[in-house]
Amino acid sequence: MNLCYLSIPLQIISLDYDNKRAPVNATDTAPHKDINEFMKYRQSGEYLKRLRQRLTVDAVNYKYLRAKLNVRKTGTDKAFCIRHMLRGITQSIKPFKDLNMTYMALVQTLRPFGVSLSAVKHAKTARFTPNMIADTTGNRVIIRTVLKALNYPKDKTNYSNFLELLLYKKISNPEDVSYLD
Repeated sequence: MNLCYLSIPLQIISLDYDNKRAPVNATDTAPHKDINEFMKYRQSGEYLKRLRQRLTVDAVNYKYLRAKLNVRKTGTDKAFCIRHMLRGITQSIKPFKDLNMTYMALVQTLRPFGVSLSAVKHAKTARFTPNMIADTTGNRVIIRTVLKALNYPKDKTNYSNFLELLLYKKISNPEDVSYLD
């Protein structure tokens, strides 16, 4: 019996998103509207590469959306989530209701989350942008815990309203966000 061994050179292929076309939904793409949109997508991808993150369509689109709306994500995911929720709370954005709490009472309630008086004052004047928090289990836990600490009603409909306002909806999962976690 004669055995032949074939030597095939090892090639590394990348399945990362290449930014050549803009994502429309989970399966379709379209040409970019103009060179500026293309450059923003490319810069979003390069930023994620520097952070050693995968260039999935969802990740690049999330970063692109934040760049387009001039929303800077500084600090950890937890800190970003808390800051964003504080903006909704202090500005009474629906479904956040007016809590009738002083700034100090709000700081005392949210002290376990690292909230300071200056953070609350800044949140009152900072611009609130909906759908900016990444849809992760950790962020959902933070949202649920903060709502519980502030004594918001604990029911599925109320929780789903908060998630609709706060969470970024991924392109790869266009259905409504799952509220049963």
